[in-house]
Amino acid sequence: MSDQIPALEEVGLDEGRDTEVEREVSHDAIQVPISELDLPIPLRIVKEATVLQAINQMAELRVGSALIMDRDEIVGIVTERDFLMKVSEAGGLDTMPITDVMTPAPKTLSLNDMVADAMELMNSGGYRRVPVVDATGKPVGIFSIRRLIDRLVEYFPEEVVNLPPKPVRSQNSREGA
Repeated sequence: MSDQIPALEEVGLDEGRDTEVEREVSHDAIQVPISELDLPIPLRIVKEATVLQAINQMAELRVGSALIMDRDEIVGIVTERDFLMKVSEAGGLDTMPITDVMTPAPKTLSLNDMVADAMELMNSGGYRRVPVVDATGKPVGIFSIRRLIDRLVEYFPEEVVNLPPKPVRSQNSREGA
């Protein structure tokens, strides 16, 4: 992986002219082990649970995902998106097994993996959340898009705080006379 990764292009103003400014995310921002991030402890739900039980536990704890467990082994992951996409028209949530809704055998990350590795896995797989496991395979956290954004905000606080309200939109017509 190169030392610099091109980021999203922003539209800025340069003496009244629209110009494209390419920003780069430095190597130091993403080449850190996941263990340095503040990851939430994952909610664990037994594989024998129903969809309704999972929804209730996730709502009570205000989390967007849960790991589906068979003893100490991760057998799946379920997210609020799974509920929206797979359960929206189904009935009997109190009897539907969570295994009908979960994503089975999810990819995982280790605490030693780099943030850049997590970004690549999430991008290539279309994942929004990935379980993080310790050396024994025990789940210790969830790496999410939100944690990635938090990391970038920590690393570039001034740039993020100073973004205009609508940074990628440009004015279509002139204001004033």
